[in-house]
Amino acid sequence: DGFITECAIRNIFFIKGRTLLTPDTNLGVLPGVMRNNIMSIAKEINLNVEETTISIESLNEMDEAFISSTGIGILPCFWDGWQSDFTITSKIKKHIDLLIKTNLSAGAELNRLLIPSMIKRGQGNVLHVGSTASTQAIASVGYNTVKAAVAAYVRSLGRELASTGVIVTGILPGAYFAPENSWERLKEKNPDIVKRFIIDNEPRNKLGSYEEIIPMIEFLSSDKATMMTGCCVPID
Repeated sequence: DGFITECAIRNIFFIKGRTLLTPDTNLGVLPGVMRNNIMSIAKEINLNVEETTISIESLNEMDEAFISSTGIGILPCFWDGWQSDFTITSKIKKHIDLLIKTNLSAGAELNRLLIPSMIKRGQGNVLHVGSTASTQAIASVGYNTVKAAVAAYVRSLGRELASTGVIVTGILPGAYFAPENSWERLKEKNPDIVKRFIIDNEPRNKLGSYEEIIPMIEFLSSDKATMMTGCCVPID
């Protein structure tokens, strides 16, 4: 019918003015994880988001275009007779890259540098901090996704290193107070929101404290946690 839908394994997006356009799932488009992340980030940076029909004839009217998937992230599109500076595309890509680097890539790089010496010694502990968002999908699409990736990484790396003496674990804390953390800041700024969250979500009628998490961290960081390698422990 002359409408753009998707690539073989990738979603496609266009930007026109301050609006992000992507083919509607009613056209048979698969709602990929990265697709949802991109639409969420677009709203965060004050773009309008429209899932719609996009005709081939309208392509040259677009200001920017890119494809996406979990494997490649974002790649700009090019075609004959059309040019773009990809300003907004670059902005969205930076948000995605920062989210991934902060929550996953930085830890993986530290592991790459430190774990070889642990393997050589035949002992060591690696502890990653995840979130209950990895299993409960309680935050933004992007945050839920990267935290789920952290949990998968811990399980996979723990299995890979199980025979080396290196213990790889993770904790999945829920909401808790700690000095200057996001919940402390939210309590100062909007105490009513915190109170409502506690009423709706906390059977103990109070938010946890970092002091309740420390004993588990101490255990997972010890040589007594050998059977825990590859495990992610919810603390909520």
